Amino acid sequence: MNMRATHFAISAAACLLAAPCAVPADAPEARPNANMQARTGGMLLSPAKGAHIAIVSTLREDPAGGLAALAAEMSKVTHLPVLVQDRAGAKTADLNAFAAEVMKRGEVGAVIICHEAKGQAALLVAPEDRWVAVNAAALRTAGVSGEVFSGRVRKELWRALGYLMGAANSNFENCLLRPVFSPDGLDALKASTLCPEPFNKFLAQAGALGIQPVRTVTYRKACEEGWAPAPTNDFQRAIWEEVKGKK
Repeated sequence: MNMRATHFAISAAACLLAAPCAVPADAPEARPNANMQARTGGMLLSPAKGAHIAIVSTLREDPAGGLAALAAEMSKVTHLPVLVQDRAGAKTADLNAFAAEVMKRGEVGAVIICHEAKGQAALLVAPEDRWVAVNAAALRTAGVSGEVFSGRVRKELWRALGYLMGAANSNFENCLLRPVFSPDGLDALKASTLCPEPFNKFLAQAGALGIQPVRTVTYRKACEEGWAPAPTNDFQRAIWEEVKGKK
């Protein structure tokens, strides 16, 4: 593994324990010591630049417990920009054409499609065409509760992201990229996200797709670059005023 990939894997693993962005500096888990907070103001994720990964659902309901929240979680864990496009009710008979049309709508480097098509596989991957499709119909088995069905779709969307970004089966028990051969197999997976193991594949794949990882920077650095959000505590307020006074 090269140094950039190693750094990305470590960063992604650390992100599992971090808040997504704009972490309050006075939060107990984000406050190693007051001196550090006074110098940095805490850590933020920078805004995404360039292309992003689009999740597009054509389902009329939102079975994954909130696609926007899932996309935010994916961004938080992987440090890759993941956004949702609402296309409820759109036709996906030709998945390749559908994905191509989505990619024309903005800076989209790859597409995760969530649709419902009877008789098709639960997960279809087309890496050359930059898309992967999760078929909710294949996960909606007889007698399954809404909660279990939603969990299946959510897990399959995570798995779709992994395959789309160049990862394959994981060797770790606590990972959603364990081999799965049925909807019941998804139910048996206890993890809620991917483990850090596949992330060393993500960086090279993201680069090939024109997708730049978001950076983790200090609040001070964000102020110096001009994109920091308004301060939320005394540490950040002091840094905000100091940096503004120098400009």
